[in-house]
Amino acid sequence: MGKGILGLGVLNIEPTKLEYKMAKAEYLFTHKPRSQILKWMSPKEFLSLVPPTRYSKETTQELKEKIRKGTPLDPLFLDIDIDSCNVMQHEGRHRAKAAIELDIKKIPVILYHKERYNGQSGFIDIKGKEQCKILLPEH
Repeated sequence: MGKGILGLGVLNIEPTKLEYKMAKAEYLFTHKPRSQILKWMSPKEFLSLVPPTRYSKETTQELKEKIRKGTPLDPLFLDIDIDSCNVMQHEGRHRAKAAIELDIKKIPVILYHKERYNGQSGFIDIKGKEQCKILLPEH
């Protein structure tokens, strides 16, 4: 045990685990207010549901610094066509990547659903109807 402040011993304390602090993001919660769910999921699960991208190292680094400082960030979102189980829109791949690099286990994701897309195809089929039931359990 080393010398600490006032000559007291220094305790070996594990560093505090980082967490994703969610901003109020009222504009996200007022979009489709009757057809949304806030779900905490792993960043890897989120990334498995969206198309791959090239990540900007600078953006990812900036987001990691904000998370380390405890800056609240907007939740991520998936807009899911419940009839086809396709992801129609999404946002948050860099925040998910930053969370993975910081070993954050859960991130907030807003799941929008129930909206019709008039035959428009989605970005990705969410691994069939069973995966839709897992993401949107009340449907």
